[in-house]
Amino acid sequence: MKLLFKQRIFSWLDSYDIYDEKGETVYTVKGQLSFGHKLFIYNKYGEHIGTIKEEIDIIKIIGGNLMKLLFKQRIFSWLDSYDIYDEKGETVYTVKGQLSFGHKLFIYNKYGEHIGTIKEEILMFLPRFALYENDEYIGKITKEFTFFKPKFILDYKDWQIEGNFWEWDYQIVDYSGNIIGLINKEIFHMSDTYSLTIEHDEDAFYVLMIVLAIDAQKCSRNQ
Repeated sequence: MKLLFKQRIFSWLDSYDIYDEKGETVYTVKGQLSFGHKLFIYNKYGEHIGTIKEEIDIIKIIGGNLMKLLFKQRIFSWLDSYDIYDEKGETVYTVKGQLSFGHKLFIYNKYGEHIGTIKEEILMFLPRFALYENDEYIGKITKEFTFFKPKFILDYKDWQIEGNFWEWDYQIVDYSGNIIGLINKEIFHMSDTYSLTIEHDEDAFYVLMIVLAIDAQKCSRNQ
């Protein structure tokens, strides 16, 4: 038996069609917004017949009562736009870009209130972003010069952010080496998608700023 497995291109979440040798659909697979991949399998009659769920045991790494967020870039947006969801799938932050020299991103809470801004400082040897909480300047995120693994410094909190070689996964630590949070890029998505695991709820806003800066500098580098 031969099957052809094909991912749908214009789909917000993971979606696949599986065809037989006659070109007829024998299975469909639909993804669900989740931390890690969660896929539902349906037969040709549309009946649910199976589920695949990626197990992510981050509690063993950090411990405690963790806050988890899913960071997702909007696909069909002229400027940088993002939605950030909690574990219930509810939007807790939105981010909207503004036409500017360098990235300029405005952060809004779930009530639509502006709570922060990230502004790229251009003409710098290494990427640097000014941070504003409400309209007050609080510090900056700067990328360090490294050869293999990316590293950033958040001076406002005295945090260090270190990534892996592929620049997919990052660990945020304080000056004592305590883990503040984890950033994991989820692959096989049409847009940039990250899962965020945060030790303390009050740090979520600042971790979000870090992810935005990381994603923005990647975008600038690839242009």
